[in-house]
Amino acid sequence: MYTDKPASIQSEDCFQRYEFSKRIASIVAKPSIDKSLIIGLYGRWGEGKTTVMNFIQKELPKETIIVNFNPWLFSDEQHLLKSFFTSISASLGASNKTKKEKIGELLSDYGGAIGSVTQLVGFNTDGLEKLGNKLKSTSAEELKKRIDELIIQSGKNIVVFVDDIDRLDITEVQYVFKLVKLVGDFPRTCYILSFDDEMVSAALSPKYGGDSKSAGYNFLEKIIQIPLKIPKASKKALSKYSLDLLNKVLDDNSIDLNQSESNEFLEVFDNAFLPIMDNPRLGIRFANSLSFSLPLLNGEVNISNLMILEGLKIFYPSLYDFIRNNGQLFLERTDRDQSDFNSKKQKQDEIKKEISQAIVIYDEKKQKVIIEMFEQLFPQLKIIYSNSGYADDIYVRWTKEKRICSSKYFDRYFSYSVQEGDIPDNYFENLVKNFEDNSIDEVVIKLNETIERYSAFDLIQKLRMQEGIFNEKQSYNLSLALAELGHTLPKDKNIYFTSTYAQSAILITRLIGIQSKKNQLTLLLKVFSISKSLDYSMEIHHWLMFKEGKDPVNAIFSEKEKLKIKELLVSIFKDSMTDENFFTSLEDGNLWRMLSWWINSLQHKKTLKVFLDKHLKKKNNPIFALKLLKVFTPTITMTSSADYIPRTYKSGFFQSNFDAIKGVVDVKLLNDNLLKLKGLNITEINPSEVSSQDPINDETLVSVFQWFIITQSIKG
Repeated sequence: MYTDKPASIQSEDCFQRYEFSKRIASIVAKPSIDKSLIIGLYGRWGEGKTTVMNFIQKELPKETIIVNFNPWLFSDEQHLLKSFFTSISASLGASNKTKKEKIGELLSDYGGAIGSVTQLVGFNTDGLEKLGNKLKSTSAEELKKRIDELIIQSGKNIVVFVDDIDRLDITEVQYVFKLVKLVGDFPRTCYILSFDDEMVSAALSPKYGGDSKSAGYNFLEKIIQIPLKIPKASKKALSKYSLDLLNKVLDDNSIDLNQSESNEFLEVFDNAFLPIMDNPRLGIRFANSLSFSLPLLNGEVNISNLMILEGLKIFYPSLYDFIRNNGQLFLERTDRDQSDFNSKKQKQDEIKKEISQAIVIYDEKKQKVIIEMFEQLFPQLKIIYSNSGYADDIYVRWTKEKRICSSKYFDRYFSYSVQEGDIPDNYFENLVKNFEDNSIDEVVIKLNETIERYSAFDLIQKLRMQEGIFNEKQSYNLSLALAELGHTLPKDKNIYFTSTYAQSAILITRLIGIQSKKNQLTLLLKVFSISKSLDYSMEIHHWLMFKEGKDPVNAIFSEKEKLKIKELLVSIFKDSMTDENFFTSLEDGNLWRMLSWWINSLQHKKTLKVFLDKHLKKKNNPIFALKLLKVFTPTITMTSSADYIPRTYKSGFFQSNFDAIKGVVDVKLLNDNLLKLKGLNITEINPSEVSSQDPINDETLVSVFQWFIITQSIKG
């Protein structure tokens, strides 16, 4: 953190003020025998007035008696006078020990004569009785004359520096100028008064001429003999000073921005921050704000975005609060999910209106700069202001880059922490290192620990977002670890409209794609071999073939390799299958696919025929037959609007379903078994009369199947 300590030596002069200060010192160093000199050092808050005063003191001759007086510590006129004369007497005494008592007592008496002195802080008087006796016999004018003589005899100049005048209230400001003008007019004495002239003139106006600021300035002209403005810091110097501070903060946190990140920040800094930076203190506040937030968020947010946001807090505080309190306004994606063009346009106009109201206090040029800055932080606003649009993968990229425009990261920038439930990026980076350094069993343990600490949803989403960062070894180990635990992941649909379970399977297919060509098939077969669930293996296969079919040009596997993959899965199912688990070891959809592969397997199809004949040949196993028919009947999951509870059921049976089961089993033999079902009134129902969404009961299902049997027989 930077403490805003004023500079005091020439090497610390960042804004070319030393020569200016040196010139003032040369004026002050010349003796003025009869009257004091009053210099006004004008500057706004943070412009460096105290620094200039320090530089002046450095350039004054050694024999100069320097008095630093801060009126901000005293609340009334009496205490102000006491402190003022105490400061001068102490400085004079320190300069010349032999005259300490003499000058000090005279100043004490003089202060008492005009301010009812009782005891001066830091100066030991001889007591109230002695002071009272002196005041009886000596007038204030006489005391003043004797002090003047002693100062002239000392041959030394006195320079009184009075700082922080603009921090005083109106009455206290008036006290100070009364003190300097009427009481402190000593020979060989110079007063250097440092203050914001606009603030002070406004404070003086009510007492010296009315409410207008000009009245206060008129009074200042009577007091201040040499009015001087602090030299204006150039934009170039302010820029260098501020950027040096910011770079130091980055270095302290071991952060090295890449060229793109640097350019992104500098564009906003040059266009939005620097034009309104008029003093070094703003640069210090900016660096301090970043210095506070960066250790808390390093590795958890986009650093360039964080720097821009911290700058907003300093230079546009109301806009910072506006963003903080209106996140949805900036995160809204208005290029989709709208029922029609008019509703989309209406939403965009509402957002523009709210933003316009927030920036109306700025002129037109500044508003344009602010909008550009908003678009830098929230590119989705370009949809509104520039009629631009972004593909879905761009939004995913913004999340990967931890940008504030991602709803996943927005709150982090304002909470200075990772929200409860979110996986910290630093934690995630360490987790990824484990994928390379640890055994598969150890990776499984780490993944389970992460799921327990956070959630499976957050873990898989994070892995999907960062899948492009993994090297071959990491992707290999992670694939095998997921193969072991993937079957335990929830099947609730909440990531990209698919479940965490499905997303983990998709992730494995992406990780296999990272492998070199020679290792891809080997890894996939090993994944299937160690998977604890054949259903999960079938899920991986589904998404792998989905990807292959969607992008055949970049397909990973040849047709021969795809056949080998199916043969392995059939073999695993065949070896684990029993009469008891035939219908339970796989979900119906997966069993449908498995049986379709099996019956076409040159190596294993005979085994399936034997198994089916075993259960159907005698034509007295209607339960087995009905279960097999249901395997090839679509499974639907619907959520009721009444209670929002998802329900799974069988629905519809159509030509494609009949053709699929016909390819696996002798449908006439299957039908002979179905006719033995008891309690069902089996008729012929045309499938066109059956809904593809509503539940279908056993009686209707078998009746529709009967229709196909009879229809197909007639055709035959």
